[in-house]
Amino acid sequence: MEKVNIPKNVADYIEYCKYIELDFIDSYTGTHNKTRFFEGNLEEAIQYAINHQELFARAWLIGYKVYELKYRVKIKAITGSTKYLLYGEVSDTWYFGKGKAINIRELHTKKDLENAGFGWVFHCKGIEVTEVYTDE
Repeated sequence: MEKVNIPKNVADYIEYCKYIELDFIDSYTGTHNKTRFFEGNLEEAIQYAINHQELFARAWLIGYKVYELKYRVKIKAITGSTKYLLYGEVSDTWYFGKGKAINIRELHTKKDLENAGFGWVFHCKGIEVTEVYTDE
């Protein structure tokens, strides 16, 4: 069987659980007392395990490759070519437009968005945030 792609936080959580010698069931539930010392986002890792049971089990048993979760941010009410949140790497600017150009980034990590002051997009009804899985 082929290794599965999982987020870095989940990979870190699996490694942590194996390091402290938790069995699969205890790692899956996150209820063991030792899991509270996990330095990553425990709630996010457990939620991933619950929502992706088969992938989590395969990653635990067979192994995994880490992917980076990125997001595409779109304003719902705007049509045409200016509806996506973009980052110009050369100009170091954020703007709404159409991507697919060199040095223009259309996919962003959660950390990138939060650091730039765009953390609100995850809670705004007028914004559509789509998860995109990449192994970059």
